[in-house]
Amino acid sequence: MKQYSLFANRLSTSGQITRKYTAVRADGTNILLRVRDDGTNSHIEWYNSVDDAWDTLLPNQTTGLTYGFTGFNTSTQDEVWWCNGTENMTLWVPIIGSVASNTATVITLNEVAATAGFPSTGTVIVNGTEYTYTGTSGSTLTGLTALPTFDANEGVALAADDSTHSALTKYNILHTADARMWGASTTGVTLAYSAVGDATNWTASTAPANPGSIDLVEGAGPITGLSSLGGNAIDENIFVFKQDLTILYTLEYPSATTRTERVKPIRNSGASNPLGVAKGGETIFYITRKGGIKSISLSQLSDGFNFEDITDLIRPTLENGVFTSASLGYFEKKRTLLLAYKKNSDSTRNDGVVAVELIKDPELGQHQALTTLDWFVNDWAEYNDEFYFGASFEPNSFKAFDGYSKDGQPFQSIFTTGRMSFGVPFVKKEIPYMLITGWKAPGTKIDLELQYDYRGTLASFESDIPAVNPEGFKYIIEPQYNLIGSFELGTEPIGGTLEDIDELNYFMIFFELPYAYQPFDIQLNGNTFTEGFRYKIETIGFLKEDISRGVVIPDNLKRTFKSFDE
Repeated sequence: MKQYSLFANRLSTSGQITRKYTAVRADGTNILLRVRDDGTNSHIEWYNSVDDAWDTLLPNQTTGLTYGFTGFNTSTQDEVWWCNGTENMTLWVPIIGSVASNTATVITLNEVAATAGFPSTGTVIVNGTEYTYTGTSGSTLTGLTALPTFDANEGVALAADDSTHSALTKYNILHTADARMWGASTTGVTLAYSAVGDATNWTASTAPANPGSIDLVEGAGPITGLSSLGGNAIDENIFVFKQDLTILYTLEYPSATTRTERVKPIRNSGASNPLGVAKGGETIFYITRKGGIKSISLSQLSDGFNFEDITDLIRPTLENGVFTSASLGYFEKKRTLLLAYKKNSDSTRNDGVVAVELIKDPELGQHQALTTLDWFVNDWAEYNDEFYFGASFEPNSFKAFDGYSKDGQPFQSIFTTGRMSFGVPFVKKEIPYMLITGWKAPGTKIDLELQYDYRGTLASFESDIPAVNPEGFKYIIEPQYNLIGSFELGTEPIGGTLEDIDELNYFMIFFELPYAYQPFDIQLNGNTFTEGFRYKIETIGFLKEDISRGVVIPDNLKRTFKSFDE
């Protein structure tokens, strides 16, 4: 199982990353944003890939607030909007570059200014300070004043506009669909939408392309999330979540000059919070207050939608969880849904993750939980086809499923076979040998515990699969080689690839077991705490001999049933 690695520069100060968002320009360029909260202020930052560092985009915002982000690309410019419900609705045109050199009045970029998208005049932010320029020429921004000397590759971004749109309602749930921006607040029940093609116009009117709003009074509490799916080309469908209800809001156009609306509650469950809603392809996923991951997808039935409970098989894992700040993320490359949540009521921030594969088991017809992870995650984002998260207990960002350590630290992997009675639970067994085969990385040591009867009540034994071959033994084949077809289909691990397994060394070990004990059942547990470990167990087999052909039951374990007539 791959873990995670630090992404960009590390900060050693206190704080957390409360939000991640990927801005996508019309040309397909990805720009990764985050909200870093230091406990005093929140700061919007962007990832500068040239310097591999986070640079300030809008500093010193109010701490502890929920941010909504959405993209709104028009024919004239790309736009990113955000708001936290307190500060103004903010517009950022996502144009970025980096410093090659500078004088007191000129910034020379590593990029051509016009190609990067910088307008002929404007305001940029560099190293947390805004500067106005009056011209561009080639790779230069000119007409600036009193510039300090910047470091090479320092980020240069067009400044965000957090003042012009102060008259707009401050929504902290934002969504773009059907050429409109949609807004709601985590403290209210109003759903509002802008004019078609204009995110700055929210003045209500009945004309079809004009803005509007509605108060959704059904359901408990405020609105907790928004999402959308494709559908009828002449309708606009928005899914509105409350804590205990999902509402389908539809705009319909009976004619070229008229607009009507339809409100229909469709599920008696809703999203716990705005970060608890994610979209993968044509499916919406959301997490409820009680830890159920639900989905809504397109269908020809049920008013055009399918509804499904994703987490039926893993409810015991989530039983004690707290989901008020839960965050859902969908990793397209792995077709995997990741849920970050608080493991229990003692957790102050998210401290657990469950990964669910969105490929159904053909026999069970249900989704399978791949694993639980002790990652500390506030929010997720996909960026250039890879997956990233913002940490809940530190002000840093990480690349998920990257490397075999947790940010350079070892982590523990545990497996168990479960209790095995070999089909004859009434019979004691002699088990002279156990065989384990598989693949592992050089230096990986796997500790083993063998338990005879329930939790080792008869006996427990310890051994290991060694990191290297002891002198005189050939447990591990080094160097390894693999023929085509040596790994079966369908064994690719989450976050890893079959190529990763091909790099491992094959091992085969026969363990000689003590004859002095004859268990009814046996269980093997294994764990490793080696930094960078990798392994795949192929076979665990036992040579078994029944010590009696008859049933052998100790007297002190016997009990009888009595007849009702006795």
